Amino acid sequence: MQGRRDLALIVAALLFFAACGTEQDSGVRRAEVLDEPFPATVMNLHIARLHTCGPQGCRVVKDRECNTDGCVIAMTVRVTNPTDRDANVTRCVATVVLDGSGRRRAEFWMQGPAGAWVDGGQTREVKNEIVVLPLSYTQISQLPPAVSATCEGWDWHGNPPD
Repeated sequence: MQGRRDLALIVAALLFFAACGTEQDSGVRRAEVLDEPFPATVMNLHIARLHTCGPQGCRVVKDRECNTDGCVIAMTVRVTNPTDRDANVTRCVATVVLDGSGRRRAEFWMQGPAGAWVDGGQTREVKNEIVVLPLSYTQISQLPPAVSATCEGWDWHGNPPD
C-alpha cells in the first residue's frame, strides 16, 4: 500500500512539472518596454492596393477603400535602435501637419504582435502594410515624402511571439 501511494505521489509530481514546465518552455513570454524612444522616418506612404494573382502574374485591382476609421495604407519605415540591446519595434506615433486642418496624431503598429526586429545600434527599413491611419484619402495624398515618428522598442526575454 505504501509503495502505491509513493508511486502515486511521484506520478502526480511528474504530471505537475510536465504541465507547468519552466517559464521558457511553457510559452510564457515577457517583454520589457525600453525607456529610450526609437526615432523613425515614415516614407513612401500610400493607399494600400488590392492585388489579384493568376498564371500571368499579379496585378493591381484597385486602391483599398477608406472608411470612418481612416485609410488602409502601406509604407516603409526607417527606424533606428539607439540602444545597445537588440529589440523589436512595436508601436509608433507620427504627428502629421496637414494644410488647413492642423496637426493629426497617427499611431500604428509595426508588423505582427512582436514588432520588427532591429539590432542594437542599427537602422533598418521595414515595409509595413495594412495599417489604418485616421486620415482621409485626400490628406494622405498631400503628405510630404517623409514624416518623422517615434517608436517603442521592446526587449523580449526569450523568443518574441510569432
